[in-house]
Amino acid sequence: MYFVGIGVMLLIFVGQIMLHGRLNWMASPKIEKLLLVIEKEEEALELILKRLEELHVSVLAFEMDRQEEEMTLALTLQAKGGFALEKLISVLGSDKLVKKIKME
Repeated sequence: MYFVGIGVMLLIFVGQIMLHGRLNWMASPKIEKLLLVIEKEEEALELILKRLEELHVSVLAFEMDRQEEEMTLALTLQAKGGFALEKLISVLGSDKLVKKIKME
């Protein structure tokens, strides 16, 4: 009986460690809304979509409004559960074409 008790205690202990740890493979995907104001250039939209693809971020919904000198993009994005949104903001913010970023 002692061996069964010790075995169950170890099983519970290991289970608690696993469930309280950071399990990125169990995290649900994040869905975020992103508003971008970018300069109106020929390859600007393609460049933004390429950057999102490099970061393994999927575009679920897309809305674009063209004005004379700039374009406004409203994107609904899906990223993996362990993805750091700060990385997305820093990558897009470092681009010269991006004038404004708003995350909702």
